[in-house]
Formats: sequence, structure tokens, C-alpha cells
Amino acid sequence: MAPAPVTIAFIASKGGVGKTMGTICLAAALTHTGHSVEVLDADPQGSASEWLEIAAEERPTGSPIPFTYRAVNLSDLKRLRPSTDFVVIDTPPGTPDVQSAAAAAADLVIIPTTPSADDIARTWATVDALGPTVRLVALLNQANPRTKLFTQVVDLLAAENVPQLATTIPTRESFKHTHGTYPTRTALGPWLQVADEIQEMTRP
Repeated sequence: MAPAPVTIAFIASKGGVGKTMGTICLAAALTHTGHSVEVLDADPQGSASEWLEIAAEERPTGSPIPFTYRAVNLSDLKRLRPSTDFVVIDTPPGTPDVQSAAAAAADLVIIPTTPSADDIARTWATVDALGPTVRLVALLNQANPRTKLFTQVVDLLAAENVPQLATTIPTRESFKHTHGTYPTRTALGPWLQVADEIQEMTRP
């Protein structure tokens, strides 16, 4: 029997923490490891769709983006019927009804955050809004593990019993230039490790 589809939602109450980049990079990493993937763009601004449309135009003729993607609304999320190994949902900030619907449809919610006081404060707000029944995990993004602030944030998340992915997405110049491109396996770097962690966490 084939394993059941797994739905992952990137949710955060603040913009600029890496939801769209995470959506695209995780989808690409899962695809590179042999899984079928669909990306759902639940952000009315269409950030993920725009990214992938630009990337599709840049790819060689006859070489489409190797996963499907489409824009969805609140109603679509409420009646989601996955047909791929993984579904990855990009959500907008400050839209509780869409975030709640995405969380309800997801097997796992990823909360990306940078190790800053403001972003961590908004992480608590996201965790509280999702509630205790939602399975979630924090992902530290744009982070330098060698800093004191990073260690403090890791300890603080642990003290508040917020699960964390072991993999950290570092501050890296190359990640700043991935918008509008389809990430190669080499360019994905730590996102391949994130994909491995997600597969392990969601394995039946």
C-alpha cells in the first residue's frame, strides 16, 4: 500500500521570515529525493506562483518545473484532497482564517522565524493562534548558529516546549538570489536536510 499523502503548511503571523522561500525550497528538495509534490499558493499576493512562473520561463524548452503548483483560496483549503506524495502550502501573514484552514489541512505546520526578538515574539503569537492540537515545528531561518542570540533563541524555544527542526537555514548570500529560480540540488544545501527531517517526522 502506498503511503498516505503528507501536507505541510508554512505559517507565520509576520512577513519576511521565509515562508515562500521555504515552500519552494522544501518542495524542490522533496522532488529531488524522488517524491511527487504539489505547491499550493494560499497568499492573495501570489508570491509562490509568481516565483514559479518566472522560474518556468527561465527553464529550457521542454523542461517544466518538476512539481505542480496552483493558487488556492479558503474554500479550496477546506476541501483539500491531496493526490501527490507531499503538498506544501504557502500562507499569507495576518490572515487568520486562511492560516487556520491551512493548519487544519496540514499534517505538520512549519513556523519559520529568524533569531530576532521581534520575530520570536510573533512566533509565540503564531503558536498560540494555532492552538495545542496542531502539530508544529519551528525552523530557524537566516540564522548564524555561532552567535549568542541564536543560542538564546534555541534555549527559549525549548523552554516553551516548541519543537524545533535540527537543521538551521543559515544567512547565505546565495539564498538571496534564489527568487524566480528553480533551486538545483546543489543550491538547496540545508533544505535537503530539512526534507529528510520532514520525511522522518511524518513517516507512519
